[in-house]
Amino acid sequence: MGKHLIGHGALVVLSLGVIGTAQAQVSAPAAQAGAGVNAEKIERVEVTATRAAGAVDVQKVPAAVTVLKPESLAKFGLGNLGDIASQVPAMSVQEQAPGVNNITMRGLVVRGIVPSEIQDSSLVAVYVDDMPVTLKSGNPDLKVLDLERIEVLQGPQGTLFGAGAMAGAVRQITQKPDTNELFGSVEAVGSRTSGFGGNNHNLRGMVNLPLKSEVLGLRLTGYTGNDSGYIRNALTGATTNAVSTNQGRAAMRLRASADLLVDASVTASNVKGGVNDAYAGLAPFTTIALLPQNSNDNLQLYNLALSYDLGRAQLVSSTSYLHRDTLYLTSAQYPATAFIFGGKAPLMQAAYTIGNAVTDFAQEFRLNSKDAGP
Repeated sequence: MGKHLIGHGALVVLSLGVIGTAQAQVSAPAAQAGAGVNAEKIERVEVTATRAAGAVDVQKVPAAVTVLKPESLAKFGLGNLGDIASQVPAMSVQEQAPGVNNITMRGLVVRGIVPSEIQDSSLVAVYVDDMPVTLKSGNPDLKVLDLERIEVLQGPQGTLFGAGAMAGAVRQITQKPDTNELFGSVEAVGSRTSGFGGNNHNLRGMVNLPLKSEVLGLRLTGYTGNDSGYIRNALTGATTNAVSTNQGRAAMRLRASADLLVDASVTASNVKGGVNDAYAGLAPFTTIALLPQNSNDNLQLYNLALSYDLGRAQLVSSTSYLHRDTLYLTSAQYPATAFIFGGKAPLMQAAYTIGNAVTDFAQEFRLNSKDAGP
């Protein structure tokens, strides 16, 4: 059960620039439009989905690519993988708990969510910049990412993103540190979930620090939030799938020379939540559990990327290290006894517990030609 009931309340978004000023850039054609015409025209959308030496006009990419700007999600208080899927045709996300999910694209499915089988190959690759973070039944829910854009490629992408991208790929492209300007922002979001839910809130902050003009910049981002959940335990009356999230990210950019660019980042995340667990025969958004149901997801992600301009070609290196500990605990007595007692007491206490520890190292080298030909 992965649908949120939203209603009986208002969504409030407060955004404040804490350092510097916000500037809006309007293209010349739009600025010269006649009075009374209130429309924006996007002149050009560039993507790096082809992994060419530079960004490419999305209209010239011979593949099905959907590009999302983070503003289109943030204004509705959205931002995780499920929210991205709601904006992309032929893509859906089934979520059993925070970070316990499956991505389906173009109707291609491996199996349902099985938290113990994270080693199995996925059909949709998930990337943060050039870092692969894909896990079968366990793509991380990173709300701290300070995104520039989201690129969703549909169809086989094995030649670009490996065997785990047979159905497609989701690329989350982050904002890189600015080496010249000092600025920051704070955003607070409040909402209410109807039905069995309650109040939700989250706080996000970002600051960009130019450590040395034109040479070195640092960008820090933090996120904390609580979602009330929407599934009720019929035995205790408590909401079972509330989520608490704390995440932080530090990114540094070094222009070592006119030809060498170095980007380094560290991302840390802790997500504690319940389980989206419900059974047939019960009222909607209702479950029965004698034991606590929860999940815990701790993630550390490190990346070092180098880009060197060789003149007629570009040499790219991306080194990634991921460490992740997850714990998944769900009450399992209902399936064992419902066929006898119909979900009524007496029920037997039974638990289904899965703990995973994942360490992943990835090294990629690319030599990209700048010539117009292949």
